[in-house]
Amino acid sequence: MEVQEVQLMTPQTHCTFLGPHDESYSGPLSGSVEIIIASSNIDSSGYPKLSIKLTRTVAFERRCAATAPRRSNGFFKCLRRRSANQAQLIPIRGQSASSTETITQCDLWHTQHHVEHHQDRGTTSLKFNFGIPVPFDIPPTTETVLGTVSYMITATSTSTIGTTATTTRPIQILRRAIPGHPRTIQHVRTFRDDRMRIFLDITPKESPGPGSKASYTARLCAKQTITEGPRTAQHVVIKELKWQVEETAKALSKPSHHGTHDAIYHKERCVRQLCHGRVTGRWSATGGRPKTEATDDTIQISFDVSIPTSADAVEVLEMSAVDTKQTCLLHQGPCECPARTHIDEEKAAIIASHQLKLDIIAGEDVIDQETGKLVDRKPLWKSFGAFFPMPVYEFMTSQEIPNAAFPANDTPPMYDDASNPPDYDVLR
Repeated sequence: MEVQEVQLMTPQTHCTFLGPHDESYSGPLSGSVEIIIASSNIDSSGYPKLSIKLTRTVAFERRCAATAPRRSNGFFKCLRRRSANQAQLIPIRGQSASSTETITQCDLWHTQHHVEHHQDRGTTSLKFNFGIPVPFDIPPTTETVLGTVSYMITATSTSTIGTTATTTRPIQILRRAIPGHPRTIQHVRTFRDDRMRIFLDITPKESPGPGSKASYTARLCAKQTITEGPRTAQHVVIKELKWQVEETAKALSKPSHHGTHDAIYHKERCVRQLCHGRVTGRWSATGGRPKTEATDDTIQISFDVSIPTSADAVEVLEMSAVDTKQTCLLHQGPCECPARTHIDEEKAAIIASHQLKLDIIAGEDVIDQETGKLVDRKPLWKSFGAFFPMPVYEFMTSQEIPNAAFPANDTPPMYDDASNPPDYDVLR
């Protein structure tokens, strides 16, 4: 039996889901393969062997140069700005690298689901349905300034005489968060030689709005902002809050040399700004009044952060993308079998992370504790800077969530009240 043609039907996208407690879920990837053979070669005892595999390709593309801007004035600033703009458009000449890894591979041993004879063409179509597992922790399809992460489904049919036919289809792996659950991320920062502590809550919005990739509500809480003395008290006054979101992409490689399986090398790194903003005002714990026993030395500031769609922000790509000792779907444990990865080849990976940079511009008021009068004022006292990790992902709509992934109500059902025991007569 000689295979004439192989046709692969699969969806264009496949979603992995992020649950309310950062747990992940991925359903099987379903599709079908249709094999067209000559009707004269049909033999039920010698149907062709089918193999389906999902592969990931990481390709490095050095397309831009990351330049750190420096402050200057005049003619040299114009020249540097012009050079920076040209560096973003002109690609850097360098070697590109790529690696392809087999994520999942399955052999279809079952019989065909549908047989259709074409008398006019003298051919017969054999249709096989399949559903292959997809690991829930694989990175999504991504395009960054350093390269791309793409996926491909390959169907291979091998006839009884050894001839093979192969067809491939690209597929996008998407990662979406499940809505309807609070996802507030809390951070704490302290500063050297200063008693003030910063608490920051970042809450992603499920509906970022038109023109936005992701939006967040942030709440800054500064504590221990009052330092009491014998007669006066020093009050921290926040006058300006500047923020910006940075994206860091790294190109990594894992060598193929024996004995260095745990070594990971950084090939390139690129940091770019996605968005920025500022809020101004005059925030203090007491509003310029003296501190009392009921006074809380806390300053709270709320602001919104929005990453525009035009920034082309990528989703979080974690370090697990370069780990070749993950759980294998075939052996149910860490391994380095050919079905998971090719350890004889150099493995490429791209990781990406995001962080919120805050610059807090503060002044200081010195207030007399007895009279409540302002004794001294420093308009610009200190500047506090801190970085806070923040996730970037998109939310799924409630209609798109599969019921088997995350049930709407995960609370266990209540037990029924036990019935009263029957009345027993006393034996005499």
